[in-house]
Amino acid sequence: MSSSPSSKKQFRNIQILDISKYRLPIPGIVSILHRISGVFLFLAIPAVLFILEKTLRSPLSFASVTSYLRDPIFKILLVIVFWSFIHHILAGVRFLALDLHWGVTKYVSRLTSSIVFGTAVILTIMFSVWMFL
Repeated sequence: MSSSPSSKKQFRNIQILDISKYRLPIPGIVSILHRISGVFLFLAIPAVLFILEKTLRSPLSFASVTSYLRDPIFKILLVIVFWSFIHHILAGVRFLALDLHWGVTKYVSRLTSSIVFGTAVILTIMFSVWMFL
């Protein structure tokens, strides 16, 4: 046994205030974002159903809802809901593939996580450009 200390810093008992010291790989980040997007989608269900009900009530209420779409805050909320939906679907398909033992190697897991993350970001940027222009 060598008595020399390891050159690699060991993290033990990390507290919640030390969250910036976590070194999550991209699959871990995608997994956490999958959970966060699921919470956003769950919380958005009542608002989406309310908006749907308002648009189907009458032509006048449809016009009032479409006027809200011009508000930048509402557009930002739509972009957040869009990202949540896209990321949740893409990461969910990835997790279903992992459940079938497809792509469980370290390399493929990192690759598919990067694809999920990148695709969600690119599609959200495209949606944002479409919404704000």
